[in-house]
Amino acid sequence: MTRSSDRPISFEPSSISEDHPAYATHQAAIRSVQRVIDDRAPYQNVQVASTGIGQLLRLKPLILTGAGMSTDSGIPDYRGPKGSLRHSRPMTYQEFLHDDAARHRYWARSFVGWQHMYDATPHVGHDIISRWNASGVISGVVTQNVDGLHQRSQDGIDAQLGHNTEPGRVIALHGSMDEIECLVCGVKEDREAFGIRLHEANTGVADDWHITEADINPDGDARIPQRWVDEFTMVQCLNCGSDKLK
Repeated sequence: MTRSSDRPISFEPSSISEDHPAYATHQAAIRSVQRVIDDRAPYQNVQVASTGIGQLLRLKPLILTGAGMSTDSGIPDYRGPKGSLRHSRPMTYQEFLHDDAARHRYWARSFVGWQHMYDATPHVGHDIISRWNASGVISGVVTQNVDGLHQRSQDGIDAQLGHNTEPGRVIALHGSMDEIECLVCGVKEDREAFGIRLHEANTGVADDWHITEADINPDGDARIPQRWVDEFTMVQCLNCGSDKLK
Protein backbone atom coordinates (compact mmCIF):
# COMPACT_ATOMS: atom_id res chain seq x y z
CA MET A 1 0.00 0.00 0.00
CA THR A 2 1.13 3.55 -0.62
CA ARG A 3 0.46 6.63 1.46
CA SER A 4 -1.36 9.67 0.13
CA SER A 5 -1.67 11.93 3.17
CA ASP A 6 -0.75 14.99 1.11
CA ARG A 7 -4.08 14.87 -0.70
CA PRO A 8 -6.12 18.05 -0.21
CA ILE A 9 -8.84 16.83 2.15
CA SER A 10 -11.05 19.30 4.02
CA PHE A 11 -13.29 17.61 6.58
CA GLU A 12 -16.40 19.31 7.89
CA PRO A 13 -16.25 19.84 11.66
CA SER A 14 -17.70 17.04 13.75
CA SER A 15 -21.14 17.73 15.17
CA ILE A 16 -20.87 15.05 17.88
CA SER A 17 -19.53 16.50 21.13
CA GLU A 18 -17.03 14.63 23.29
CA ASP A 19 -19.60 14.06 26.04
CA HIS A 20 -22.13 12.48 23.65
CA PRO A 21 -22.68 8.69 24.10
CA ALA A 22 -22.03 8.16 20.38
CA TYR A 23 -18.75 10.11 20.34
CA ALA A 24 -16.43 7.07 20.54
CA THR A 25 -18.07 5.20 17.66
CA HIS A 26 -18.27 8.42 15.65
CA GLN A 27 -14.52 8.98 16.06
CA ALA A 28 -13.82 5.34 15.16
CA ALA A 29 -15.76 5.85 11.93
CA ILE A 30 -13.76 8.98 11.12
CA ARG A 31 -10.48 7.11 11.71
CA SER A 32 -11.66 4.43 9.29
CA VAL A 33 -12.36 7.09 6.66
CA GLN A 34 -8.90 8.55 7.20
CA ARG A 35 -7.31 5.13 6.63
CA VAL A 36 -9.23 4.82 3.37
CA ILE A 37 -7.83 8.18 2.30
CA ASP A 38 -4.26 7.46 3.35
CA ASP A 39 -3.86 3.90 2.05
CA ARG A 40 -4.21 2.78 -1.52
CA ALA A 41 -2.90 -0.07 -3.63
CA PRO A 42 -0.68 0.70 -6.63
CA TYR A 43 -2.23 0.54 -10.08
CA GLN A 44 -1.84 -2.81 -11.82
CA ASN A 45 -0.44 -3.25 -15.30
CA VAL A 46 -3.43 -4.04 -17.55
CA GLN A 47 -1.84 -7.18 -19.00
CA VAL A 48 -0.86 -8.47 -15.57
CA ALA A 49 -4.36 -7.78 -14.26
CA SER A 50 -6.00 -9.51 -17.26
CA THR A 51 -3.82 -12.58 -16.78
CA GLY A 52 -4.66 -12.67 -13.09
CA ILE A 53 -8.39 -12.41 -13.77
CA GLY A 54 -8.17 -15.28 -16.26
CA GLN A 55 -6.43 -17.45 -13.67
CA LEU A 56 -8.96 -16.58 -10.97
CA LEU A 57 -11.93 -17.41 -13.19
CA ARG A 58 -10.79 -21.02 -13.27
CA LEU A 59 -11.46 -21.11 -9.51
CA LYS A 60 -15.06 -19.82 -9.71
CA PRO A 61 -14.34 -16.77 -7.53
CA LEU A 62 -16.69 -14.48 -5.66
CA ILE A 63 -16.38 -10.97 -7.10
CA LEU A 64 -16.28 -7.96 -4.78
CA THR A 65 -16.79 -4.51 -6.32
CA GLY A 66 -16.57 -0.97 -5.01
CA ALA A 67 -17.13 2.59 -6.16
CA GLY A 68 -14.61 2.34 -9.01
CA MET A 69 -16.91 -0.14 -10.72
CA SER A 70 -19.48 2.57 -11.42
CA THR A 71 -17.27 5.38 -12.71
CA ASP A 72 -17.90 4.42 -16.34
CA SER A 73 -21.60 4.88 -15.63
CA GLY A 74 -20.93 8.48 -14.64
CA ILE A 75 -20.90 7.94 -10.88
CA PRO A 76 -17.72 9.21 -9.21
CA ASP A 77 -15.57 7.14 -6.88
CA TYR A 78 -14.03 8.01 -3.51
CA ARG A 79 -10.27 7.89 -4.02
CA GLY A 80 -9.76 8.46 -7.75
CA PRO A 81 -8.37 11.66 -9.30
CA LYS A 82 -11.77 13.33 -8.89
CA GLY A 83 -12.93 11.24 -5.93
CA SER A 84 -15.23 12.72 -3.31
CA LEU A 85 -12.74 12.11 -0.49
CA ARG A 86 -10.51 14.75 -2.06
CA HIS A 87 -12.87 17.44 -0.82
CA SER A 88 -15.02 16.04 2.00
CA ARG A 89 -15.68 13.03 4.18
CA PRO A 90 -18.92 11.03 4.35
CA MET A 91 -21.30 11.77 7.19
CA THR A 92 -21.07 9.17 9.94
CA TYR A 93 -24.12 7.20 11.04
CA GLN A 94 -23.82 8.80 14.48
CA GLU A 95 -24.06 12.29 12.97
CA PHE A 96 -27.00 11.27 10.82
CA LEU A 97 -28.90 9.76 13.74
CA HIS A 98 -28.19 12.31 16.46
CA ASP A 99 -27.75 15.64 14.66
CA ASP A 100 -30.98 17.08 13.21
CA ALA A 101 -29.15 19.72 11.16
CA ALA A 102 -26.75 17.16 9.70
CA ARG A 103 -29.63 14.87 8.75
CA HIS A 104 -31.47 17.77 7.12
CA ARG A 105 -28.31 18.62 5.15
CA TYR A 106 -27.96 14.97 4.09
CA TRP A 107 -31.47 14.87 2.64
CA ALA A 108 -31.13 18.24 0.92
CA ARG A 109 -27.99 16.98 -0.80
CA SER A 110 -29.58 13.62 -1.61
CA PHE A 111 -32.66 15.34 -3.01
CA VAL A 112 -30.47 17.16 -5.52
CA GLY A 113 -28.12 14.29 -6.35
CA TRP A 114 -30.44 11.28 -6.43
CA GLN A 115 -31.80 11.88 -9.94
CA HIS A 116 -28.29 11.61 -11.35
CA MET A 117 -27.88 8.20 -9.70
CA TYR A 118 -31.34 7.13 -10.83
CA ASP A 119 -30.52 7.99 -14.45
CA ALA A 120 -27.20 6.08 -14.45
CA THR A 121 -27.15 2.84 -16.45
CA PRO A 122 -24.95 -0.28 -16.22
CA HIS A 123 -21.93 -0.37 -18.52
CA VAL A 124 -20.23 -3.25 -20.33
CA GLY A 125 -18.21 -4.19 -17.24
CA HIS A 126 -21.39 -4.77 -15.24
CA ASP A 127 -22.79 -6.86 -18.08
CA ILE A 128 -19.67 -9.03 -18.38
CA ILE A 129 -19.85 -9.85 -14.67
CA SER A 130 -23.59 -10.53 -14.97
CA ARG A 131 -22.97 -12.99 -17.81
CA TRP A 132 -20.32 -14.75 -15.73
CA ASN A 133 -22.79 -14.88 -12.85
CA ALA A 134 -25.62 -16.23 -14.98
CA SER A 135 -23.41 -18.92 -16.52
CA GLY A 136 -21.88 -20.02 -13.21
CA VAL A 137 -18.34 -18.93 -14.11
CA ILE A 138 -18.26 -17.04 -10.81
CA SER A 139 -19.90 -17.93 -7.51
CA GLY A 140 -21.60 -14.56 -7.11
CA VAL A 141 -21.18 -10.80 -6.72
CA VAL A 142 -20.88 -8.76 -3.55
CA THR A 143 -20.95 -5.02 -4.13
CA GLN A 144 -20.27 -2.15 -1.76
CA ASN A 145 -22.19 0.15 -4.09
CA VAL A 146 -25.71 1.38 -3.37
CA ASP A 147 -26.45 2.42 -6.96
CA GLY A 148 -28.21 -0.83 -7.93
CA LEU A 149 -26.32 -1.11 -11.23
CA HIS A 150 -25.20 -4.71 -10.70
CA GLN A 151 -28.79 -5.72 -9.96
CA ARG A 152 -30.15 -3.88 -12.99
CA SER A 153 -27.46 -5.38 -15.20
CA GLN A 154 -28.20 -8.88 -13.91
CA ASP A 155 -31.91 -8.45 -14.59
CA GLY A 156 -31.14 -7.26 -18.12
CA ILE A 157 -28.72 -10.08 -18.92
CA ASP A 158 -31.09 -12.67 -17.45
CA ALA A 159 -33.84 -11.32 -19.70
CA GLN A 160 -31.56 -11.59 -22.75
CA LEU A 161 -30.58 -15.15 -21.88
CA GLY A 162 -34.02 -16.28 -20.77
CA HIS A 163 -32.40 -17.18 -17.46
CA ASN A 164 -33.21 -16.55 -13.81
CA THR A 165 -30.08 -16.07 -11.73
CA GLU A 166 -30.55 -17.47 -8.23
CA PRO A 167 -31.51 -14.91 -5.57
CA GLY A 168 -28.53 -14.06 -3.40
CA ARG A 169 -25.95 -14.22 -6.18
CA VAL A 170 -25.86 -10.41 -6.24
CA ILE A 171 -25.48 -9.06 -2.71
CA ALA A 172 -25.54 -5.33 -1.94
CA LEU A 173 -23.35 -5.15 1.16
CA HIS A 174 -24.56 -1.69 2.19
CA GLY A 175 -28.10 -1.97 0.87
CA SER A 176 -29.40 -0.01 -2.08
CA MET A 177 -31.02 3.29 -2.90
CA ASP A 178 -34.25 1.63 -4.01
CA GLU A 179 -35.95 1.92 -0.63
CA ILE A 180 -36.19 4.34 2.26
CA GLU A 181 -36.56 2.98 5.79
CA CYS A 182 -37.75 4.81 8.88
CA LEU A 183 -35.21 4.32 11.65
CA VAL A 184 -37.94 4.77 14.28
CA CYS A 185 -40.77 2.46 13.19
CA GLY A 186 -39.07 0.43 10.45
CA VAL A 187 -41.64 1.13 7.73
CA LYS A 188 -40.15 1.17 4.22
CA GLU A 189 -41.06 3.30 1.22
CA ASP A 190 -40.12 3.06 -2.44
CA ARG A 191 -37.37 5.59 -3.18
CA GLU A 192 -39.04 6.84 -6.34
CA ALA A 193 -42.31 7.47 -4.49
CA PHE A 194 -40.37 9.17 -1.72
CA GLY A 195 -38.67 11.36 -4.32
CA ILE A 196 -42.06 12.45 -5.63
CA ARG A 197 -43.04 13.53 -2.12
CA LEU A 198 -39.82 15.50 -1.78
CA HIS A 199 -40.41 17.24 -5.11
CA GLU A 200 -43.95 18.15 -4.09
CA ALA A 201 -42.69 19.57 -0.79
CA ASN A 202 -40.06 21.65 -2.58
CA THR A 203 -42.00 22.79 -5.64
CA GLY A 204 -40.97 26.29 -6.66
CA VAL A 205 -38.01 26.33 -4.29
CA ALA A 206 -35.76 23.90 -6.14
CA ASP A 207 -36.79 24.76 -9.70
CA ASP A 208 -33.58 26.70 -10.34
CA TRP A 209 -31.24 24.30 -8.54
CA HIS A 210 -28.79 22.94 -11.09
CA ILE A 211 -25.59 20.96 -10.55
CA THR A 212 -22.91 19.38 -12.71
CA GLU A 213 -21.59 15.82 -12.69
CA ALA A 214 -18.56 17.08 -10.75
CA ASP A 215 -20.86 17.91 -7.82
CA ILE A 216 -22.12 14.33 -7.42
CA ASN A 217 -20.80 11.99 -4.71
CA PRO A 218 -20.72 8.16 -4.90
CA ASP A 219 -23.51 7.80 -2.33
CA GLY A 220 -25.94 9.76 -4.48
CA ASP A 221 -25.81 13.08 -2.70
CA ALA A 222 -24.36 16.28 -4.11
CA ARG A 223 -22.32 19.26 -3.00
CA ILE A 224 -24.73 22.18 -2.82
CA PRO A 225 -24.70 25.71 -1.39
CA GLN A 226 -25.82 26.20 2.20
CA ARG A 227 -28.64 28.40 0.91
CA TRP A 228 -30.20 25.38 -0.78
CA VAL A 229 -29.93 23.39 2.45
CA ASP A 230 -31.69 26.18 4.33
CA GLU A 231 -34.49 26.38 1.74
CA PHE A 232 -35.03 22.62 1.54
CA THR A 233 -38.16 21.12 3.15
CA MET A 234 -37.91 17.55 4.46
CA VAL A 235 -40.86 15.16 4.53
CA GLN A 236 -41.68 12.67 7.28
CA CYS A 237 -42.38 8.96 7.61
CA LEU A 238 -45.87 8.17 6.34
CA ASN A 239 -46.45 5.89 9.31
CA CYS A 240 -45.05 7.59 12.42
CA GLY A 241 -44.16 11.11 11.29
CA SER A 242 -40.44 10.86 12.09
CA ASP A 243 -37.85 12.49 9.85
CA LYS A 244 -35.25 9.85 10.72
CA LEU A 245 -35.45 8.24 7.30
CA LYS A 246 -32.51 6.47 5.66
